[in-house]
Amino acid sequence: MATVYSQTLTGATEDSSGSLSVSSYNELWVALDVSAVDWTGSASATLSRIDAFSTLFPMISVQLGEGHTVLDVGSGMTTNLAFGDHVQLDISTVDGTTISAQVSIIGK
Repeated sequence: MATVYSQTLTGATEDSSGSLSVSSYNELWVALDVSAVDWTGSASATLSRIDAFSTLFPMISVQLGEGHTVLDVGSGMTTNLAFGDHVQLDISTVDGTTISAQVSIIGK
């Protein structure tokens, strides 16, 4: 297992991991440790699969609040994945919300 993406967000309104290559989707997980959210709107995280044609297919989307959130992708994987597919994590906010968090994507 290795960290394939790590980012510290401070007062951010959005973040994208970009396209990440992971060799095993069955052992993929995302950890989001949110320390602060300005609650004028909302914040969410979406993990998508990227196919060979660079098309994004959202797999998991969650609303974010303060605290620790883990997206254990492999254990609940229902999407058909092909060799060479990549993943991308996008964090977004609405209505001026900002978020401070530590984001990690762990893969094999």
